[in-house]
Amino acid sequence: MSQAGDILVVDDEIDIVNLVVELLQDEGYEVRSAFNGEMALAAITQQQPAMILMDMYMPQMTGIMLLEHIRTNGIADIPVVLMTASPRAAEPLLNMDLVDYLAKPFDIDQLLECVARNLSRSPANSASSTPSNSTPQN
Repeated sequence: MSQAGDILVVDDEIDIVNLVVELLQDEGYEVRSAFNGEMALAAITQQQPAMILMDMYMPQMTGIMLLEHIRTNGIADIPVVLMTASPRAAEPLLNMDLVDYLAKPFDIDQLLECVARNLSRSPANSASSTPSNSTPQN
């Protein structure tokens, strides 16, 4: 099973993947990356993440196609966040359980809030969704 904060970032834009991975790792999350839908499926098969953060529009296998594949193959409890420059295109998908979106461009605070909110919904993190380097605040 996945570890607390295990996030899979999927995007065909390498610069975006590298930026998101670095930001999340700096916050203490364990992060893996994939640059297309096929790589994402292999990563999910190897180890189910606690959350998937993926681009909605990728060549060959779009984020929508990947989401449908994940959901129809028995992986219904992983929160999925679609990153998109077209939030209206993501709205019809929001009626699916555990699906959210993050509008591009996004700032660091929006990214971190979205990740924290969605990780808290992951069964893999039912005990804790805080990054490993965070300290409790009173």
